[in-house]
Amino acid sequence: ELLIKNVHDPAVFCKDKISDFDFSPEGDLIAMGDYKGDVRVYNQSSGYCLTTFDDANSKITGCKFIKNNVLITSSLDGVLRAYDLTKNLLF
Repeated sequence: ELLIKNVHDPAVFCKDKISDFDFSPEGDLIAMGDYKGDVRVYNQSSGYCLTTFDDANSKITGCKFIKNNVLITSSLDGVLRAYDLTKNLLF
């Protein structure tokens, strides 16, 4: 189990079980998928959660950056999703 803490506010943290993660090609972002179907993208250096995607209805089985601003996820609901991180939306 991975515990994510907000360094600026110790009262805020993520206790969800992480099912997969990936670092962006430039190393500045990390995407983490959880067992509930949520995907969060964090700034690696600051620790801030930049966005959360909750489109999946089941466990995230894969997270993969294909460019620094494009994230592909898979989930147990059988769907591959592609996210544009510059616009924070599903393609």
